[in-house]
Amino acid sequence: MRTFTRVLSGAAAVVVLVSSAASAQAQGGVAIVDITVLPMDRERVLFHRTVLIRDDRILSIGAKDSVPVPAGFRRLEFDADVTLMPGLVDAHTHLRYDGDLTLYLAGGVTTVRNMNGGPEHLAWRRAVDQGAFGPRILTAAPVFHGPHPRSRAAATGIVDSLSRMGYDFLKVYDDLPGQSYQWLVEAARANGMRIAGHIPSEVGLAGVLKAQQQSIEHAEQIIYHAMGDAWDWSRLAGIADTIAAAHTAVTPTLEIIHALIASVDEREALFDRPEFRYVHPETQAFWLSDHRNSSAQNRVLADLQDALVRELARRGVLGLGSGTIAAGQRADLLFVRGNPLIDLQALERIEGVMSAGRWHSDGELGARLAALMREYAPGRALVAAAISGRAEEGMATYRRSVDSTAADAGLIGYLARIARDEGRTENAIALYKAALSYRPSSGAFYEGMARTYMARGDIAATRAALQDAIRVEPGRRSAMDLLRQLQP
Repeated sequence: MRTFTRVLSGAAAVVVLVSSAASAQAQGGVAIVDITVLPMDRERVLFHRTVLIRDDRILSIGAKDSVPVPAGFRRLEFDADVTLMPGLVDAHTHLRYDGDLTLYLAGGVTTVRNMNGGPEHLAWRRAVDQGAFGPRILTAAPVFHGPHPRSRAAATGIVDSLSRMGYDFLKVYDDLPGQSYQWLVEAARANGMRIAGHIPSEVGLAGVLKAQQQSIEHAEQIIYHAMGDAWDWSRLAGIADTIAAAHTAVTPTLEIIHALIASVDEREALFDRPEFRYVHPETQAFWLSDHRNSSAQNRVLADLQDALVRELARRGVLGLGSGTIAAGQRADLLFVRGNPLIDLQALERIEGVMSAGRWHSDGELGARLAALMREYAPGRALVAAAISGRAEEGMATYRRSVDSTAADAGLIGYLARIARDEGRTENAIALYKAALSYRPSSGAFYEGMARTYMARGDIAATRAALQDAIRVEPGRRSAMDLLRQLQP
């Protein structure tokens, strides 16, 4: 039996479960015999069913006495209290580390929708498709914000390239100019790609609905663009009517606002949660260095978002759909103890997960989580030391614990930036030097050290570090601009 927990990853939430017991990997056909099924096509429960699976698909489902188990099929049998349901979906996440794949699948999340893609996400997707441990990955292309297409031809070329690379959809951001947005919409439509994301300020809510944007991400985006700072509960029904009429999906991401509230109102309790042991060290550093001192506005916004989502649900505005258990469907399945239609805490009690027809018991999942915790332990110890101002002591321990080829220079550089931002310049310089010892070709680390020296008023050391940044990365514009400003 396992306990349910949630892990904060960046600004999002990741589901994690801690487990024990042995596992067996499904090979060939699998028969799940005499189990209670929540097919999730409507609110009903099917008792004493047998489900046959071949490769990554459900072959058939029926009453146990009417579905014979073919020869050679592996039998999976559970006691009467176990329920079979579709695997969970995280419809908005930012995959940052390969360990996230373990956390998701261990928590019964069999599909994730990654909202800012890059080459690593395409590689992870290929690996999972070929049998690596992890959830199915749907991924956006790199987010469109900041630099943007400046012509229709440029937009077409960019989208054509992203389509050929294999990204599933495009994501737009707040600062995308209206004309660039329109060109991207046209190019995406020509390529059969969809657009999701924020509401660009120059486009507005009406504009993204007219453009048939596939989804709006974050409920607060709707509130900000429809209401500005005049939050009015009486307008929610009309806003929901407009969105429903446009057949646009909404991914509300309500957990983000609740995580931010907890980081202020329940800070000590938040970091004492057992699941916090499983977050990546860089994520740990993010939350430990987040010094918000008020949650008043976020508490009001959370209530407003909840009310908006209720209005959207009443009108049938869904996210991206959900899995069902039926012949022909992908075999992404979750085995829980109890009936989540009666008791949602049943989702805390996972007995196993099936991903694309591959069976993973709670014992296997627990072993993978334990290995991940061991892998993260040295970095987490370094974070704790660095955040508390003991950077040099923490680095000494880290060097003894981690082989130089496995050291995380990016984590050390991130901790250096946190120390710099908090005014702990001595710690920051020590950490930048340590990061450079592992990654001497990083212009970013040299520039970060230069900015730390500048904060201390040491202009000579600032110039020297900037020159090193340009030496190892000749095209580093920000370092060149700062060096030019410092010329006597």
